[in-house]
Amino acid sequence: MREPPNGMTVFHHNSSETDFVYDEISTREAYVRGGITIDNGDTVVDVGANIGLFEIIEQEAIERIDLMKIDAEGAEHLVLKGIRPQH
Repeated sequence: MREPPNGMTVFHHNSSETDFVYDEISTREAYVRGGITIDNGDTVVDVGANIGLFEIIEQEAIERIDLMKIDAEGAEHLVLKGIRPQH
């Protein structure tokens, strides 16, 4: 498990990747550039959701969004389902 700067605990399988993706989403706001906005009631499809950090970060900032997470990779798929991968 990992605790990013927002204080939430997340399941992960690679701390450096988790830190990178967290920074990319929350600090650099890389997912909401070029006029993209996300407002209450919007539906977002997160293709390549990895471990679901986008959902965790955005649901803190936006009161209500409907989010569909898609990631077919083995360990990431388990994390999205809330199952901690065993190594």
